[in-house]
Amino acid sequence: MKQWYGATYAEDKIAANYTHRTAMVAPGWLGSTNPAVRLVAVEALTRARDFRALPQLLDALDDPYLVNRQFAHKGLQEMLGLRLRDLGYRFYMTSKERQKPLADLRARFSHAPGTNGR
Repeated sequence: MKQWYGATYAEDKIAANYTHRTAMVAPGWLGSTNPAVRLVAVEALTRARDFRALPQLLDALDDPYLVNRQFAHKGLQEMLGLRLRDLGYRFYMTSKERQKPLADLRARFSHAPGTNGR
């Protein structure tokens, strides 16, 4: 950025947020404390059909923010080619109601290709 635009940045902040600079950033964004960042990460990873992030994307179905769960729901349905409703999950369920369908989904996809056996 400095070379192209003359902009400066705080190296310590970059290092704290991007410890593996050669790795993709979206999987790390899924763990952000900022709900908007998590939403963008879900959208990016499901559009890319990144099955390596499937365990974390399934976790996004339990995000505390309804809109984030809705994006995860929509993206995962498209990515996996199935209806989560048919598997008992609805993004608007309470946290307690979501637990059984989420456990079933995690079990079903625990050995999906590219998920490192989780």
